[in-house]
Amino acid sequence: MPENHVVTISRFLIEQERKIAETTTGTFTGLLSNIALAAKVISHQVNRAGLAEILGETGQENFHGERIQKLDLFADDVMQKALDHTGLITCMASEENEFFWPSRLHLSSLAFELVRVLLVVQVWKDGSPM
Repeated sequence: MPENHVVTISRFLIEQERKIAETTTGTFTGLLSNIALAAKVISHQVNRAGLAEILGETGQENFHGERIQKLDLFADDVMQKALDHTGLITCMASEENEFFWPSRLHLSSLAFELVRVLLVVQVWKDGSPM
C-alpha cells in the first residue's frame, strides 16, 4: 500500500541529507532550497505573465546580441535576490548579464538560464560541476 504523504523538495533534501549525515554540512541543501524558492516565484509569474505585463521584449540586447525578454530579466532579478545574500556562492552568471555578479563567500558558482518555462541551473564547486 503506498504511503499517503507529500514529498516536497525540502522534505526530499532533508531525507537525503539524513542518509549521509556524517559527510554533509547542509550547505548544498541550503543552496538548492533557495534555488527552489526562486523557481517557485518565477513559476508564479510565468503563470500570470500576461497579467503581470512581463511578456515581450525589453528593447535591450544581451552580450550575445539577442533580444532580452521581460520574463528573462525578471528571472535574473529573482535569482540574484534569492541567492546573493546567502553566502553560499562565489558568483552568479546569466546570459542576460555580460559580467558575473560577485557574491560574499567562496563556496560554489552558479549559472542559470530561463528556457521558455524551464529554469536550467548549473552549480560548480572548486571549479568543477557538482
